[in-house]
Amino acid sequence: MRSFSVEVPATTANLGPGFDTLGLALSIYNKVRFIPASVDSITASGPGSEKLPLDQSNLTYQAFRHSFEQLEQKMGKWRIEITCRIPLESGLGSSAAAILAGLVGGVAAGEAPCSLETILDWATSFEGHPDNVAPALYGGFTIAVRDRNGARATRLPLPRHPGLVIAIPPFSLATKKSRAVLPQQVSRTDAVYNLGQVTLLTSAMTTGRLEWLANALGDRLHEPYRAALVPGMEEVRTAAKEAGAWGVVLSGAGPALLALCPPEKTTEVVEAMNGVWEGSEVFPCSIDCRGTRVQFDDLHGIEGSR
Repeated sequence: MRSFSVEVPATTANLGPGFDTLGLALSIYNKVRFIPASVDSITASGPGSEKLPLDQSNLTYQAFRHSFEQLEQKMGKWRIEITCRIPLESGLGSSAAAILAGLVGGVAAGEAPCSLETILDWATSFEGHPDNVAPALYGGFTIAVRDRNGARATRLPLPRHPGLVIAIPPFSLATKKSRAVLPQQVSRTDAVYNLGQVTLLTSAMTTGRLEWLANALGDRLHEPYRAALVPGMEEVRTAAKEAGAWGVVLSGAGPALLALCPPEKTTEVVEAMNGVWEGSEVFPCSIDCRGTRVQFDDLHGIEGSR
């Protein structure tokens, strides 16, 4: 067995109207290193790493073990070194990244044939929905669904990339709490509205007609109910749009916000959002088009892609 690393991108899900379906991979990465050892151990470093359990309840460890169980292989002992860059409980896919690092790590360690579709299905079972795990696994812009036959996803073409700005407030929001405020039923009017918005959004992204995003990011299924959990959200949205953004959406369950804008307006949008949300971290970001990657050590300890 050889040492290797798994790198997983952050993600933003929903993109407004695409609730539990649309996702986008971002250029922020967690990296997990797997080293054969005589005893199991886990370490974690980076922002928020102090919140991670370092025992067998660790999500990456659980997913790592799950791969071996599914592949019916002996796991052995491993040292797992987690380097965090994706903020926890911010709506940027930290749990999806942890899950995929473990699942892909288990497949890589076992060196057994396993399709991406199978890994997607395993990851969706862990996460509960595929909107974050799909872009984290495949990279780019994805659409994903889950039904009684399992999870399915596809990566959609992106002829042009919008400018992206992430704003992370100085507070976290657990996904469980964010989901608890959603209604069990919605009106047909709201459902039809979201269908129209998500259709226009997907068309804008896949055809490169990004200016359509100005009229394609509306949502009535989750954002109106979650807004009360994200104080300042509407003020930040207004400031970003006045600075040239096409729109601002909750990133996943929040509380991070994502602005989509013409690339040449990115600096102005960063300044506008930062000026309104005191204490927040605001920065430009780009779309990751690689997805989850594995790098194996060679005999000299130098990493090489595989």
